[in-house]
Amino acid sequence: MSDQFYTEWFEFYHSLLQGVDMQAMSRLGEELMKFDLAYGLEGKRAVPAAHYAWLMTPPDYREIMAPLVGHFILWLFGIDVLLDTCDQMEPAYDLLTLCKFITDNPDVALSPQTLAQLPLNTNVDEIYPLAGCSVLTLGNGARQIVRDVCALYPTHLIGMARFARELELEIHAGITEALWRVEQSWHGRTIDEYMALGPASIASIVTAALELLPLQDDAVDWEELRPTVWQVATICRLTNDIATVEREKIEGRANALLVDSPNEFDALVRTQAMIEQASDRLLIELESLSDSTSSAYVAHVLKSMAALALVMYYAGRDLEIPPMNNL
Repeated sequence: MSDQFYTEWFEFYHSLLQGVDMQAMSRLGEELMKFDLAYGLEGKRAVPAAHYAWLMTPPDYREIMAPLVGHFILWLFGIDVLLDTCDQMEPAYDLLTLCKFITDNPDVALSPQTLAQLPLNTNVDEIYPLAGCSVLTLGNGARQIVRDVCALYPTHLIGMARFARELELEIHAGITEALWRVEQSWHGRTIDEYMALGPASIASIVTAALELLPLQDDAVDWEELRPTVWQVATICRLTNDIATVEREKIEGRANALLVDSPNEFDALVRTQAMIEQASDRLLIELESLSDSTSSAYVAHVLKSMAALALVMYYAGRDLEIPPMNNL
């Protein structure tokens, strides 16, 4: 990818930093630390999560929304670690069962009596050593997020319903990726098959993040927005694949650079070209959004998420980017 391509994105990234209260962003990182540790992340993700949550949230809503978005991001990291390390699928299916129950019953605590009534396959209170947390911890995290969303937007019922649906879709996609890893069934698949699944979980995350905005429902055409969301998800997935290919090769996980290519160099060139194509499409589609305030918020979230993904991947190059861990 050309330096001009990255320069344009980094200029936008730097524009996000203009006027940002770095101390407030650092305080958010400190607040998120308790969730980071609860999800077995060993305190390594709180600061990046705060950075991501603060910058992708429209400035008008940062004080209210950024803590919720940051918690949501850390919860997703926790799920990712569990699904990346489980050697059987039962914990993943139990997590889906808990999240379905929670989104339908946000005010019901996950007590032993409640758990006994659910069709669970494992002891959900068991700590998985490689993940560092239990399915129940992640379930309670989902319950807190859903309750916080309901408290923040008590009349935003349509948005809440969509948010709950996207949580389930994200876990479904993550389960499919975990199944590919456990069964090693991704071998022999084409890049098109991989790309039909790879960005899916991220697309649900992006959509769920948009649902956290108190948008006017008639101001955004959600179905027309899905292709735009998919471009952001593609950028996030492929930049992550480039950054993690060596680790995922060892772990036996599917990765765009390991699927359907004779060698890694050709795969890298192909992946970089796909990132540029998704970027071009994203910018064109963002220009077509209406001039409403809600559309402006949507555009901010989508473009910010793409920029942050590119920055995190490309931070090793000789470009002046504020380090994620030195806020």
